[in-house]
Amino acid sequence: MRRHLAALAVGLLLIESSCDSGCPSGSVRHGDVCQRVVPTEVVDTQGAPNSTKSAAASRIAASGTIAAGGGGEGSANGINSSARHAGGASAGTSGVLIADAGGSAASSTSPSAGSGGRSSQWCGNGVIETGETCDGNCPDSCPAQRGCVAFKVSGSGASCDAECVMMNVSTAKPGDGCCPEGANAAADSDCPVSCGDGILQEPETCEPRSAQNPCPDSCDDGDPCTTDKLTGSAAQCNAKCTNSAITGANDADHCCPAGANANADSDCKPKCGNRVVESGELCDGNCPGSCSGTAGCTRQVLMGSASQCSAICMPLTITSRVDGDGCCPDGANANDDRDCPEMCGDGVVSLHETCDGNCPSACVTGSTDPCIIPLVMGSAQTCSLACFRQPVTAYISGDGCCPGGGTKAVDSDCWN
Repeated sequence: MRRHLAALAVGLLLIESSCDSGCPSGSVRHGDVCQRVVPTEVVDTQGAPNSTKSAAASRIAASGTIAAGGGGEGSANGINSSARHAGGASAGTSGVLIADAGGSAASSTSPSAGSGGRSSQWCGNGVIETGETCDGNCPDSCPAQRGCVAFKVSGSGASCDAECVMMNVSTAKPGDGCCPEGANAAADSDCPVSCGDGILQEPETCEPRSAQNPCPDSCDDGDPCTTDKLTGSAAQCNAKCTNSAITGANDADHCCPAGANANADSDCKPKCGNRVVESGELCDGNCPGSCSGTAGCTRQVLMGSASQCSAICMPLTITSRVDGDGCCPDGANANDDRDCPEMCGDGVVSLHETCDGNCPSACVTGSTDPCIIPLVMGSAQTCSLACFRQPVTAYISGDGCCPGGGTKAVDSDCWN
């Protein structure tokens, strides 16, 4: 009866441990491991022959349980408890103890461990025991990464503690199927593009929360020569400005487009150098660099400058009296400018005139000598009228003159 109670006590101990361990029914917890409990077999070997004892020991050892006789107690395989001495027999904390009523104990074929714990020689027996995660079936590789969960081998098969441990992926790596926390499509192609995350990513054109690439709400670039247009929206992160250049000339649109001028567009100001003569300009691109030609007393003179688009050839009337310049300026005459012709009637007696406006109407000799008579030549109309003193050479009686060598016989005016 005592032997039966001892065996029953061991069985109850195992069952009680299973109930409050948090492990499934029929298992007990050893550290972080739940281990299956094999029902205890009670063996009464007192007074039995040796052959019966041996068979019972083998059977109990194979089942991994402890059977105790009336004189001793044992601990289940893997339970960290010290065997008590029963009739002089004892077992280690990891051993399998078979005791008969007389207190003798028989262990399994595996080496027994000391009272300090399980021997490392148990690793490799093909049985996963306390402290082991594997034995004979240890992994050397783990399943492939699944999303943001990766697996790796921890421990080693040599120490029967190899296992695949799960860990969260935290490093961005394009193409691994995971977008870790805090990553974005700019750093990891596995991450979706998210409008509003503050990071500009294709196909976005702007990000409302970005200081560097904010979404525009106005497209006015301050240039009157562009047509400003806003497309898209900040809510879709595709707001975009287009500023198209105005190319056509239109009055009063505040724009003078490239290539236009003040003649074609009232918004343009005259600009010297655009090769178009505009308001206020005398030339532009066609300015004269010099002037030539003289017509009578009018000479072309360069006025203004090409750089100011004000260069022009202006006619200038010659007033100076210069011989040989082909001009007889107003007030000049042949006497002070050889370019002037002699003109009868100009009141100036020129080189080849005897009078001009002062021609005598009659000639007098200014002498009382009857043998000197006045001689008129030319005419006042041609300014060639001239009075000469002509000696009398003809013998004419009664003229009061006896020319030289005359006698009374030929001229009565002679005395001898």
